[in-house]
Amino acid sequence: MLCVWWDPKGIIRYELLPPSKTINSVHYSKELTRLKQEIEKKRLELINRMDIMTEVSEIAVKNIGRVLNDPTRPMKQRFRALFTLRNLGGETAIKCISKCFKDESVLLKHELAYCLGQMQDKTAIPILTKVLEDISQDPIVRHEAGEALGALGYPELRELLVKYQHDPAVEVAETCQIALQRLAWLANVKESNLTYSKYASIDPAPPSPETDVVKLKDILMDEKQSLFARYRAMFSLRNLGTTESINALGEGLKASSALFRHEVAFVFGQMQDERSIPFLKQALEDTSEHEMVRHEAAEALGAIATDECTEVLKSEHEFQWPSPLPSFHNLRPLVSPLSISQLLPLTDILLQIYIPTQEVGNALVTPRKSRVSGQDRAKFNKTQETMTKTHLGTGGHNPMTTLDPPLKGLQR
Repeated sequence: MLCVWWDPKGIIRYELLPPSKTINSVHYSKELTRLKQEIEKKRLELINRMDIMTEVSEIAVKNIGRVLNDPTRPMKQRFRALFTLRNLGGETAIKCISKCFKDESVLLKHELAYCLGQMQDKTAIPILTKVLEDISQDPIVRHEAGEALGALGYPELRELLVKYQHDPAVEVAETCQIALQRLAWLANVKESNLTYSKYASIDPAPPSPETDVVKLKDILMDEKQSLFARYRAMFSLRNLGTTESINALGEGLKASSALFRHEVAFVFGQMQDERSIPFLKQALEDTSEHEMVRHEAAEALGAIATDECTEVLKSEHEFQWPSPLPSFHNLRPLVSPLSISQLLPLTDILLQIYIPTQEVGNALVTPRKSRVSGQDRAKFNKTQETMTKTHLGTGGHNPMTTLDPPLKGLQR
C-alpha cells in the first residue's frame, strides 16, 4: 500500500508500506482528503502570488514608460528609461517605446528604433514598418527603423525592404539594401556556420571569415564592393581589435558614404579602445561632416570616457539648449561653423550620462550598443529572465550585455 502525507515542513512525502504493516483505512482516507485540500490551498496561494507579481511588474514597466514619454524630464533620464525598457522586453515595454515616436527629438527617436531591433520581438515589426514608411520622419530615424527590421531578420520583411531600397533618402536606401542582403545571408547560412562575437548586439552584417588585416582593409575601402561586404570586413576588423585593424577602421572614416562612416564610428564606440580617439575627435570636430557621423563619434568618445574624451565633449559646452531639446530639423539653423556642442543635444547628454560616475551608481559605464552577434538566443533568453528578477533602478544585469547608464532616481 502507498502511504502519502504532508510533513510539518510542507513537503509531500510517501512510503510504500510492506505487507506486514497495516494502516487504518478511515485514517488514510482523512489524511488523503486533508492532503488534497492542502495542495489546492498552496496552488491557489501560488497563483495569487504570481498574479500580484505580474500586476506589479506591469505597473513598474508602465511607470518607466511614463518617464520615457515625458518631454519635461531630463534627456538623460529618458534615455535610461529607454535602456531599461529594452532590457525588460515584452509587449508593454514595446508599447511604451512605440508611443515615443511622436517626440520632437530625432536623437531619441533613432535610439527607440535601434532598441526595438535589438529586443528581437516580432511585435515591434508593425511599429518599425510605420516609422520606415513615414517620410515626415527624419531620414536618420527611418534609417534606424530599416536597420532594426533587418536585425529582426524575418523573411516576410523582404517585400517592404525592397520597396525602400531606392528611397530618395540615401541613408534609408543604403540601409534597406544592407538589410536585404542580411536576410538573404540568414536564409542561406547554416546554424553551425554562424559567427559568434564578443560584442552583445545584432549587427547589420555578420563578420567576414577573412582575418588578414590588409585584405580586410582592401575590402573596407573598395567602393565597388557592396556595402554588405564592406560591413562584413568592418565587423571582422572590429573583432580583431589590433592596432593595425583600428588604423584600418580609421581609414574607413574617409569613405564617401555617410552611413558607412557613421557605422565605423559606432564600431569604435563598441571597441572602447583609446587608440581610436584621434579618428573620432577628428570626425566630431569636422563641422562639414554629416550630423549622423558626428553624433556617433560623440557617443563613441563618451563610451571610451577618458579625460581626453571628456575634454573634447566639453568643448563649447557652455551653450545652453532650450527645453525640450530640439530635433535635428530644428537644430540646423542654429549651428555655427566652429561649434561642436551646438550640433546635437548629444554632447550634453553624454556629459551627464557617461562621464560623472556619481550619476550612475555602481554600474560601469559603456556605450549603449556594445553589440554581440545575437545568434545565441537561448543564452540571451536566460539572461533576459535574470534581468526581470533584478530590482529596477539598481544598475542590474543587462541582457544586451551592454552596461548602459542605469535607471536611477526615477520617481513613479
